[in-house]
Amino acid sequence: MVQRFCVLVLLSLSLIACEKSAPTAPAAFATPATPKVLRVATEGNFPPFSYLDGSGALTGFNVDMAKELCARLQARCDISTIPWDTFIAALQNHDVDMIVASMMPTESRKQYIAFTNPYYRTPLQLIGLKGLDLAVDGNGAVQSDAAKNKRLLVMSGTKAEAYARQTFPDADIQTRELGEDWAVAILKAEADLALEDAPIAAMATQHLTGLATYGKPIATDDAATIAAIAVQKDNLQLVDRLNAALKQIQSDGTFARIADRYALKSLIVP
Repeated sequence: MVQRFCVLVLLSLSLIACEKSAPTAPAAFATPATPKVLRVATEGNFPPFSYLDGSGALTGFNVDMAKELCARLQARCDISTIPWDTFIAALQNHDVDMIVASMMPTESRKQYIAFTNPYYRTPLQLIGLKGLDLAVDGNGAVQSDAAKNKRLLVMSGTKAEAYARQTFPDADIQTRELGEDWAVAILKAEADLALEDAPIAAMATQHLTGLATYGKPIATDDAATIAAIAVQKDNLQLVDRLNAALKQIQSDGTFARIADRYALKSLIVP
């Protein structure tokens, strides 16, 4: 069953809604400085944000957001998938114009590339085996002492780790590295809880028997993961135009429609 979940995380076909609407292209964002073609890179193995559908076509939330941004800048999108660890080099070498791949705008990355304003935030979510007795407060959040002596698994060096240590000081905080499977650890009784991105936690409860989420998603600034679009460090003009387009996309309902298309509407926020 765990293997089945891993495959589903890669494909995420069950999260795809049938509706596909063509992006609009307000002229307000078109300027002579905007390239006729915007070369966009993403990571194609991150459902439901970017992945290959059953026909082999690249799709996902990030892909649709990239197409919408290109349309509003009146540019054609040339979208390609490249490995995550080559993103920064691709921008520095002018191989691509922007990265739309749920990249967090960390201070270390800002030394080499520029970022737009955030285009979405991902709340955190507590998840564990069904049947745990975890008290929640009046706001629906798991109480701080409810995780006392519980083995709480978090990814090392992330907001999730910092939030867990501050909010659940009596929990047995255990760290994992990227690629280590938190769901397997819980199902093998090696951990009681994990603090993960809300969309991933939601997918796990859909495809793995025995898991449940606890409390409402945690969207506070100290918990939510911020995603921004990356561009070449010296291309601040493109940053400005993307920010203007993002503001309209987030305010005119387009963001919500794209998020809903991939069952993300309640799991990410602009």
